Amino acid sequence: VKHDSSFPSQAISWCLESSGLDLEDLDAVVFYEKPFLKFERILETFYAQAPRGFRSFLLAMPHWFGDKLFLKQKLRKKLAALQSYNKRKLNILFSEHHLSHAAGAYFSSGADHAAILTMDGVGEWATTTIMEGKGNQIRLIKELTFPHSIGLLYSAVTQFLGFRVNNGEYKVMGLSAYGLEDHPETLRFRQLILDNLVTVFKDGSIRLNMAYFGFLDSRKTIRASTWRQLFTLPPRQEIDPLTSQHANLALAIQQVLEMIVLRLGQTAKALTGARNLCLSGGVAMNCVANGILAESGLFEQVYIQPAPGDSGGALGAAMAVEFLSSHSKRQAAGLPFWGPEIDEMEVLGLCQEHGLTCEKLEPEALFLRTADLLAQEQIIGWCQGRMEFGPRALGNRSILADPRPSNMKQRLNELVKQRESFRPFAPAILQEELPHYYQLPFPSPWMQFVHKIREDLRQELPPDAQNWELARKAAIPTSTFPAVTHLDFSSRIQSVDASTHPRFHGLLETFFQLTECPMLVNTSFNLRGQPIVCTAEDAIRCMVSTDIDAIVIGNTLISRDSVSSPKRN
Repeated sequence: VKHDSSFPSQAISWCLESSGLDLEDLDAVVFYEKPFLKFERILETFYAQAPRGFRSFLLAMPHWFGDKLFLKQKLRKKLAALQSYNKRKLNILFSEHHLSHAAGAYFSSGADHAAILTMDGVGEWATTTIMEGKGNQIRLIKELTFPHSIGLLYSAVTQFLGFRVNNGEYKVMGLSAYGLEDHPETLRFRQLILDNLVTVFKDGSIRLNMAYFGFLDSRKTIRASTWRQLFTLPPRQEIDPLTSQHANLALAIQQVLEMIVLRLGQTAKALTGARNLCLSGGVAMNCVANGILAESGLFEQVYIQPAPGDSGGALGAAMAVEFLSSHSKRQAAGLPFWGPEIDEMEVLGLCQEHGLTCEKLEPEALFLRTADLLAQEQIIGWCQGRMEFGPRALGNRSILADPRPSNMKQRLNELVKQRESFRPFAPAILQEELPHYYQLPFPSPWMQFVHKIREDLRQELPPDAQNWELARKAAIPTSTFPAVTHLDFSSRIQSVDASTHPRFHGLLETFFQLTECPMLVNTSFNLRGQPIVCTAEDAIRCMVSTDIDAIVIGNTLISRDSVSSPKRN
């Protein structure tokens, strides 16, 4: 269930089972934030705003007194329902929210010294922090506190543009590429944001004008009437069509975010003198801002762990307890293929159960066959090894396609992903070929950076394209590889290295030899609104209900011709 907030019983059970451990074997269970500090913030905020927001306060209290405030007892009860264990022996610990973010980034980076920048909506009180990591220690240097939040500012525009808060921010980032930088409307929107919604200081800290925001005393992020009056634009509803105005507003807030992030990076550099930067928090999912920071040259290396949002808080909380209180040896986390692995015997059984024919091949033959299908413009579901940890499909639960056909992006969006036509796709490219196509200063194995394709590979846009409707703009071929090049010539890049990702690299290399194209479209193997496929059954069900032409699970190839009663759109 995508974005499920219930207790993760299945995940815990699988982690224990796959590791050969029982609860009795654990030293501690760590939660990624401190509920009492968060409750303190809610009480103080209500007290400062009272009597406004009393209804929202009453609605929130049952959840806090029922579950959140007494989380330690809930955790013990839920764990006991999974396995019996000695409650006196197993410690239940809590790490502060932004420390969890920072520890997950720094301790998995492999660096011995780094500036650490965390940015999100809000944790307990902190919304942005600058820390310094040295050896096994993390030191807090500066923090910005609620309600002044970069994440909440971006989420407010997300809501105004008709997308869901905490779910649609990446859509705003994607939509911003369709805005026009020098258009008077974009410039006006940007100035309105800076003059009315937020004050941005030289060090990257901000102050929100709370007259425009509703989250202090209601469940609504924005005060819609004030935003309508400010932008002379009504709030967009989710079913409303997207227009060039919406794209220009998305670009305006994206530019403001990039300015803030760059200033924060400069401040972190000045305060720490570190050559490395570790980024975390939900704002670190903004690959465009990450790319600006990477290209600035402030740091030799910018590292972002594969799940920088709250889902990665579990990793950071565990690492905080493991390393801050000990001299345990740290090492880089490596590629994050830590999830369940598909059993090929299960694949054969499922094919028999569903009446499908499948073919098992040796790796080299499999790569050649798959590369040939991709070169014929077929769309392939690719499931290999253990599932990725984090929101990105990195080549183990991916949908792959040839990036060169001009209609491939539309085919994927409409017939497979079943999502908005403006949404971009990422290229997975051979790391050794990366410099010939993108001038990114360092590898990007986890799709965390956006960079523009080289000028000699771009295609000139039609002279009147700025006046076209958004859907028509989305179909413009912008480079030799139109399926992975956005309207502003940018791509969210995944570089694939042979030593860390041999099978995916082997397929890319075979495709390169066959076509002289060193990259493939790589998007997550799922339908709109569904989580990334985990099991073989998930993959087969997704294939049957979409226009995927074939799936490869391990060394087994299942082609579209073998699927009975396919649902063609």
